[in-house]
Amino acid sequence: SVELAIHEWGDPDAGRTAIFWHALGPAMSGRVAQLLAPALVQRGFRVLAPDGPGFGASPPLAAADYEVSRLLDGVDAMLAESGAERVSWIGTPTRPTSRVTTRPRRSRR
Repeated sequence: SVELAIHEWGDPDAGRTAIFWHALGPAMSGRVAQLLAPALVQRGFRVLAPDGPGFGASPPLAAADYEVSRLLDGVDAMLAESGAERVSWIGTPTRPTSRVTTRPRRSRR
């Protein structure tokens, strides 16, 4: 399974959940969402910002496991654990966010 460290802001019972997926780079992690999370929380969102595999506190995957479907398995597990049923995606156009339409039951556009 894909293990993701999660940064979280807001009420777990908020009616809306936003997922922030960070950009790639040596200093990147879900913690960069702390710049916009307060504004989203004020607007009634719960914000979940995972550290992508190999970033922040998330362990790296084997090179062969960096595939969109594998990364989305980790996101699905995170969402199942969080209780969020539908989410809004925020972030840079990295593979998981640009291909989120492969799992439309949980994403909003």
